[in-house]
Amino acid sequence: MTYGTQHGLPVNQVDGLAKDRNTGVLVISTSNGLHQFNGYEFSSYRNHPFYSQTIFIGLFSSNCYEHLLGINMFGEVYHIAEEPELVGIFNAVEIRDEYILSIDSIGTVRYLQDPDFSEHIFQTDITKANFIHRLHPDTLIIADQTKTYKFLPKSGHKEVILQERIIDVESDPNDDFRYFLTQKKLYQLTSGGLSQVDIPLSVNENLISMFFNNGALLINSSGGLYYYYIGFLSKFTQDDILPTNGLFSFFLDHQTRTLFLGTRNKGLLKLTERRVVNLFSISNELLSSFGSLVLDSTSVYALAGGNLVKVFNQNTSKIFDTDNKSNALASLNIIGDTLFLGTWEDGIIALSKRTEKQLYHQRLGGKSVFATYQDPNGVFWVGTNKGVYTGNSIEKLIPFKPDTIDTQIITMFRTRSGHLWMGGETTIYHLDQNGTIIDQFGPEQGLKVKDVRAFYEDWEGRVWIGTYQGGLFCFHDNQLIELRNKPNNMLSNDIFTLTKDNYGNLLMSSNNGIMVVQEKALIAYLNNEIDYLVPFYIGVQSGVFNTEFNGGFLNNHINKNGSAIYFPSAQGIVVYLSSQIETKKTPIILKGVFADGKDVLFTREISRTTMKIQFEFFNVNYNEFENVYYQFKLGKNGNSVEWSMPSRATMVNFDFLPPGDYVFQVRAINGSNDPEPEVLSYSFRILPYFYERPLVQVGFFLIFLFLIFVTVQKRNQRKQQQFQRDLENKNTITELELNAIQAQMNPHIIFNSLNMLMHLIRLKSFEKAENFTFEFAQMLRNILERSGNHFIEIGQEIELLENYLQVQMIRFQNSIIYKIECEPRLYAVRIPSMMVQPLVENAIVHGLSNTTEGGHLVIRFEKVGDSIYISVEDDGIGRAKSAKIQEGKKRKSIGLILIHKKIDLMKSKYGISIKLNLDDLYEGERSGTKASLMIDNDSLANNELEGDQVSVINQK
Repeated sequence: MTYGTQHGLPVNQVDGLAKDRNTGVLVISTSNGLHQFNGYEFSSYRNHPFYSQTIFIGLFSSNCYEHLLGINMFGEVYHIAEEPELVGIFNAVEIRDEYILSIDSIGTVRYLQDPDFSEHIFQTDITKANFIHRLHPDTLIIADQTKTYKFLPKSGHKEVILQERIIDVESDPNDDFRYFLTQKKLYQLTSGGLSQVDIPLSVNENLISMFFNNGALLINSSGGLYYYYIGFLSKFTQDDILPTNGLFSFFLDHQTRTLFLGTRNKGLLKLTERRVVNLFSISNELLSSFGSLVLDSTSVYALAGGNLVKVFNQNTSKIFDTDNKSNALASLNIIGDTLFLGTWEDGIIALSKRTEKQLYHQRLGGKSVFATYQDPNGVFWVGTNKGVYTGNSIEKLIPFKPDTIDTQIITMFRTRSGHLWMGGETTIYHLDQNGTIIDQFGPEQGLKVKDVRAFYEDWEGRVWIGTYQGGLFCFHDNQLIELRNKPNNMLSNDIFTLTKDNYGNLLMSSNNGIMVVQEKALIAYLNNEIDYLVPFYIGVQSGVFNTEFNGGFLNNHINKNGSAIYFPSAQGIVVYLSSQIETKKTPIILKGVFADGKDVLFTREISRTTMKIQFEFFNVNYNEFENVYYQFKLGKNGNSVEWSMPSRATMVNFDFLPPGDYVFQVRAINGSNDPEPEVLSYSFRILPYFYERPLVQVGFFLIFLFLIFVTVQKRNQRKQQQFQRDLENKNTITELELNAIQAQMNPHIIFNSLNMLMHLIRLKSFEKAENFTFEFAQMLRNILERSGNHFIEIGQEIELLENYLQVQMIRFQNSIIYKIECEPRLYAVRIPSMMVQPLVENAIVHGLSNTTEGGHLVIRFEKVGDSIYISVEDDGIGRAKSAKIQEGKKRKSIGLILIHKKIDLMKSKYGISIKLNLDDLYEGERSGTKASLMIDNDSLANNELEGDQVSVINQK
């Protein structure tokens, strides 16, 4: 791939190349200064005016200095640090990882060596040197304009070894050979001496430099690139694969197996070592879509365009050409000396492998044949578009369990235990050694795929299943596990092939290249020992013509003992050459942090007004094979969060972050599937607004609480005031109701008394009327004096009852004998007023007044437990006879009704509990009534009304 100004290079001439060991970026020297390339983009390197104005013709890395070294056309060597540092001015210099060797204009040689960085100085008489090289620790090669010398520093001995100037020296890493390069010749130095390697240079072509790559010597010239390997020489020019013949510089990245070439006018050229080879060149006329492949001892048989072809030593020939569409070939297998060709619509064709002639044609009722397999017992299994056929020979096939297996079967696989797995359209069948179906998986069992393409058994007996549009599955511990549902799984949903190479890597072809996964990493991911799965990727940069591979049917690949694996593709056959894949850490570099476009990488404190924070990062990656993805997470105030989904993006934005302490973390993951990938962390703080600061928020919170407290207090105060008003209104209403009842009771007594007075006057019993009037007046005065009080002392209540009974004695001519009983200690106890008189009146009017000989009335005031007990007992006619007498009367007694109302109001207003009971008394033929009031003394004691303290009985 070529990168030029359209990709971000300032100019298309690249003078020097080297790798920054600290960041891993490729540093590029141009006429517009230094730039860097991280595999994705170009940017300035070392933002210093000196570096943008200086043209370095060479860039080097050495352990003797922390940063890169650069040399300009004047022989000035600079240490390319943040601030440029002049190392020295030399006629020639050799910079290696372990040492720096230089010679100046007066012939002084300086030798700086790692690790002690001790400098050794030697003097020579070579004053116009323009090349120096350390051949051995005690031997130097020095060249001037016309000759090349061997110089021994310890003795000062010098001798001419070439009558021309050497411009480069390289050592073969696999041998003791040395190669000397001049502008026109290549020499090889062995134990036998110096010999020339013939390079047919064109007119005006000069050699420039050389380097080794995987045992091959690459020689850069003004006319192209030479490739010298084991005595064979080839040349690449702009007429074939190179964009230009003008190659100035080179850098070989051993880690990613990538070669960079700096050109004179075509920018930066990147060459990636091929991991695959194509059996055909792009111009091959037979190059077409390939299907099933099988390997004979010397040849590859393949289906191409529906025909059978044979590939031998890059030569391809058709050996079976279909004559019509119905017998176009779909599948292929070699069993013994026979080639079995499955057709699309016309059964199986058998060919002799030796003669390549047709042996027979077994038609299966127009069925397509996708898989032909023979088990260790010699039984044939044939997968078709409508189930499976089996038999001891192809010519004697019968349907196998047609009621169960009635779908398309395109692949078969036998495990080490002898179990047979069959896969096809949406279904998998698992058979034991006896052919019994022990498992069947379809959409209802979670196998949601278009069809099944491949099986593979790992060393622990797990069966892996590659599918089309369903990804990878694993059958383990009698469970079918779908890896597509696991997080951070970067495998393709199309897996056509599952096969293993010699280095423990599992290869999977797909509709978009080949995926390579270490089997141990795959199992670790299945067992949740690593939280992501990324395959290595083989695509165009690795040498694939067309990344669309054919998933085919049975035999959709050839595994040649794990060393070479053949895959059919939409454009020829691709051969993967197995090799050890070097796994490495994937360090990540934070390029910048921007708050609304302003770089805040070193600030770490960001304003609350920031609308967008942008993080830019990268991992140096020159080869798509690594298949790098990025994951990030942003934690706040120490909270743990999950990694994001893997992405190719090297930038992430966060909008309107609230204040707090944050940690942004990012990691690069690749096909190495490192269980502990390197994580880059960046801590920063979003500063709060003034009112968002903790102390201010505490103050606001306290103020808020105070306002709530005041508001609640005000509200409670208003509620309390309203409650008091409601209570006062209620008490007023209750008071009025009590007064109304009291007012109803008093006229009732007066009315009855006046009726009695009129009755005496009509009888002309004036003396009785006079006595009655006196008693009535006394009673009326007592009633009026106490009419405003709702409570009365028992002693006063007895006095009132005495007045009332005296009036009634006159009325009933002393026919009623009454008795009032009360303990003296109860006289001062206050009870609700006008509660006893109505009961006495009721006993006289309804009980005793209807007897012929009068009767007895007993009134008692007692303390029973914690209550005041009041009873009114008569021996009158009883309630039953009284009720019959009252039936015909229009006027109803209201005394008891008023008492019940007053009991309710006393409970409502004062909380005083009063119980009224009416009991019938029988003694022989006589009857009577007992009315009683039970007044709770505690509720009396808890009430303090209108300034009147209710007396409480001393209960001791």
